[in-house]
Amino acid sequence: MAADLRAEPLSLTGDWNYQGGSGQAGRLIQEYSADFSQHAQLTELMGLDADLRYDRRIEPGLTRQNAIPSLSWSLNNYLFWLNLAATDDEQSYDAPGRGNSSNRTLAANWNSTWQRRPWLPALTANLSKNWQNDAQEPHLQDQEGTGAGGSVDWNLALARVFYSYRQNDTQDAVTGDEYKSKNHQARVSTDAAFWEGRGTASVSQQYAYTTNESVSQVQNGFALARVNGISSYSAQTQPAIPFALPANGLLTDGNRDATAVAVVNNPTPPVNIGLRTSFQQVDRLYLYAVDTSGNPLTASDSGAFTWDLYWSDDNLNWTLSQPLTAYYNPAWKRFEFVLPGLSHDYLKLVARTAPALSTVNLTEIEAYRAVSATGTQALTKDDQTTYQTDANLNLKLRSDLQLTSNVSYQQNNYTLSPDLTNTAVNSGLVWNPAALWTVRLNGNLNTRDRVGLPTDEVRSYGASVGFPLLPTLDSVLGVTRSWYNSGGLSSSTGTTYALQLIAALYTDLSARLNLALDQRDSQGSTPGVDTTTGQILLTSRLKPGLTADWSGLYSSSSTAAGGDYASDARLNWRLTDLLSVRGGLYNSWSNSASSAAYDTSNLYGGLDVALTANMQLALNQRLNISPASGNTTSLDWRWTINQYLSMLTSGAFMYGGKHDEWNVSSRLHTRLTGF
Repeated sequence: MAADLRAEPLSLTGDWNYQGGSGQAGRLIQEYSADFSQHAQLTELMGLDADLRYDRRIEPGLTRQNAIPSLSWSLNNYLFWLNLAATDDEQSYDAPGRGNSSNRTLAANWNSTWQRRPWLPALTANLSKNWQNDAQEPHLQDQEGTGAGGSVDWNLALARVFYSYRQNDTQDAVTGDEYKSKNHQARVSTDAAFWEGRGTASVSQQYAYTTNESVSQVQNGFALARVNGISSYSAQTQPAIPFALPANGLLTDGNRDATAVAVVNNPTPPVNIGLRTSFQQVDRLYLYAVDTSGNPLTASDSGAFTWDLYWSDDNLNWTLSQPLTAYYNPAWKRFEFVLPGLSHDYLKLVARTAPALSTVNLTEIEAYRAVSATGTQALTKDDQTTYQTDANLNLKLRSDLQLTSNVSYQQNNYTLSPDLTNTAVNSGLVWNPAALWTVRLNGNLNTRDRVGLPTDEVRSYGASVGFPLLPTLDSVLGVTRSWYNSGGLSSSTGTTYALQLIAALYTDLSARLNLALDQRDSQGSTPGVDTTTGQILLTSRLKPGLTADWSGLYSSSSTAAGGDYASDARLNWRLTDLLSVRGGLYNSWSNSASSAAYDTSNLYGGLDVALTANMQLALNQRLNISPASGNTTSLDWRWTINQYLSMLTSGAFMYGGKHDEWNVSSRLHTRLTGF
């Protein structure tokens, strides 16, 4: 049987970017790339994929060439799927002091496919090998890594059984460091329905064992050991306002090339990058940051960042630790932070300012502890064992009454950190006595026990009622009472009152009010804290195609004079199918001197117009009133010339402030088929 060769496209792209500013020389960056892929169906079950990317980047004082060929062979039948892949990333430089570099990877993946039949387990196995090195003298990069693992997932009649194993070994010949990790994870879960389907219950038991060994170089009596078992978070929010950061696993997945967070045009509010370290000591943080082409940041872009460090023990209430001075290491493409040996459950970096006209991609974050050591090398071993039990119960007592309850127990044993045990019990009752009425009751008990430290306990009970005040006005009124205990002694009590109103004021005009009052009384010498937050949202459809939105936010605390305010008014008007305009006014300010750095006020507007069926133009204008006056104008012009050729031109101009800056880029892209 002859191989089936599919005609794949050849893509050619040219990018031209010019950056300049008052008092500085202009900088032209040219980049040309070609992408080609080919798929060959060798047999009915066997396929071969070949890809090639070539990239050439020219900037003042530096020319870089990058060739990335890859080959993938796969076999798919009724028993298994097997894939063998190889990738070679070769970079060469034409500049003094820059040597060639390479990144080569071999990978094999095997997955069973027989589990389409009942009673058979799903199996996976994988193996990878990676080499990274350069031609510098001395070397800046000479690293070798190996990874292997597999899993079993078996859905039996009464339970589901899962087990996975993963090991990694990385050796760095430049630093002399070596890092090894092994992870075992097993889980058994089952569920059942009863009481004629009105009740469901589920139980799961999980066990995990991770061992990490690192050999680190000793300098000045200390060695840096990797902090393991961390999880990462990110968001754009004011740093001190109570806010739980959402998870972002891309920041700790080991991939320093893939973008985890894009920092665009000095965002407001600031960018927050968080870590959960489970009270492990952290002395260094490395945050990897590159430009949109994967190159190190320029001195002006890295210098535009200013950083603060916050800590929290609940991922909700954050305390400012200190401003940070970061050193950007272009060889490693990362910001390096020196911390004062913090041991908290959560840490976060806050980028208060960022480059105004450049996009910066954050790819990975790493945490290290400083270990006292003698000699030239230090061996650090960190083991973690986790036992976790979860149980859930749902009962539909009546057609209008439902009970939910869940219990979670987690025990974590560490080698280098205090052992930690978490217990959580949560129950709730929902009653719908009438069509538009809802009554909710809930109770929670959370206990955290760390060896050598007092046991923390939080108990809370809450009730809320949702009911219509008027045919056009819905309301939710709730109260929650909480007790905070440490070491068996009551440390504080708190009461939270919440009110939510949703109103249809007029036709096409709706409003929402969220108001919360939190009162916390401390039992010791620390005074009690009263916190008030309020938010108003107005949405209006003034006429077809014309909408207006306004939001207001207020937050105050009895521990600080004044309060924090934010207001955002937006107008969107689609005049025709080809033209729309938008505008708005954003303000955030504070009466507290400690928050003055975050005071912001700007006026913005823009329009989108379809010049032709194949050409679109977007124009935006922003006037920064505070903290520094200035104007930013940006445009985006897209032209699809035909089915094979397209063009994109964009520009940003910042003027009227301390310095003028501009950034103009153009891209020509062609996609040829039939090869």
